[in-house]
Amino acid sequence: MQARKLIETAMKDGYSPLLLRRYAALDTIPARERIEFAEQWMSRYGDDGAISLVLGRLCMAESLWGKAEEFLLRSLARTKSAAAHLALAELFETIGRPEDAARHFRAAALLQKEQGAGN
Repeated sequence: MQARKLIETAMKDGYSPLLLRRYAALDTIPARERIEFAEQWMSRYGDDGAISLVLGRLCMAESLWGKAEEFLLRSLARTKSAAAHLALAELFETIGRPEDAARHFRAAALLQKEQGAGN
């Protein structure tokens, strides 16, 4: 619980994508509570794509399929990200949309390849 308090306090002072990801990974905190905090941070700091990605994954953990899809698509609209494509692929596999899942798996792979070629 100490990590939770530290992150929540730090995020009051300013937005950090790293702290956001760490907070999202604190599975000792119920996902619904993490969703509430992430939504507050989105209201406070705006949406750079990372917050939507985290919210999408947290909604998936709670089986909030429609909200998860909404947040993940929102994340992709702001930032092309293999992680967001992969999360969407996993979501679509789970809810029985294999064609959409395959399309996002492919997009994630192509983005990874592009990003790797730039190194």
